[in-house]
Amino acid sequence: MNETKYNLWELVKNEEKDNVFFILVITCIAGITQALLLSIINIAADTANITELHVKYFLLFIVIFTIFILTKKYILVRMISIIERALNKVRIRIMDKVRTSDLLPLEVIGKSLIYSRLTKETETISQNATLIIEALQSFVTILFCVIYLAALSKMVLFVVVLLNLLAIPIYLSKQKAIRDKIQKSTERQLN
Repeated sequence: MNETKYNLWELVKNEEKDNVFFILVITCIAGITQALLLSIINIAADTANITELHVKYFLLFIVIFTIFILTKKYILVRMISIIERALNKVRIRIMDKVRTSDLLPLEVIGKSLIYSRLTKETETISQNATLIIEALQSFVTILFCVIYLAALSKMVLFVVVLLNLLAIPIYLSKQKAIRDKIQKSTERQLN
């Protein structure tokens, strides 16, 4: 059986073209605010004095943290809404194809199997919508943290980059093994 593989990002790009730029901007703002939080904590720690309270750093932290929480919540709600709309468009296209197709092969497959697969797959896609946002925000956060590390110390940046380069192959090998196990489990469940 030849199946076409789709990913969530492709679905959003294809079905909700008008929202892609907006999603990226808000997600980047949330990621940047995370990195700013780290830098404020670091600056406040460097300038900390037992006898003196730095109210400006505390207030700045509160403002940036509030922006982070608001952007994160907004983008999650918006992304779920966008994905639900995209999935609805796909469902409508599928139903249009079913209406115009020969129904005998569909009757052989069975209405309950078709319905369960369609609803299960779209539910899985919908549930994983937050993963795309979390991954993008994490990427932006890491990017700005690396820039911040470069400004602080080239040696620390080198060590962090080196450790990450060593960790990536390990992560990817574990991810592939886990993905293969999940795929086999899903195939067993569907058969």
